[in-house]
Amino acid sequence: MIENIKRENSGIRLNVDAKIFDILKDHNISIFKTAGDIVHLERFSERTVEVPVQDARTKHLIHLLAVQMKKFTSKYPKLLD
Repeated sequence: MIENIKRENSGIRLNVDAKIFDILKDHNISIFKTAGDIVHLERFSERTVEVPVQDARTKHLIHLLAVQMKKFTSKYPKLLD
């Protein structure tokens, strides 16, 4: 790829490692030449994030706890302190 850039632009001087494109490919970085002298580098990475989700029974138990706590705090207001 460097040789192609040098051939297309004879006046340009490049001081880069000859294996730069191999290194970029090893790191899953795609290289695209766009209009003019612009080279576009693109990296795609995928990450899976696990998020705990409550099941219906757990939600129901939390609801029952909240109802009971509300009853106790209305009956015994000192619990709020």
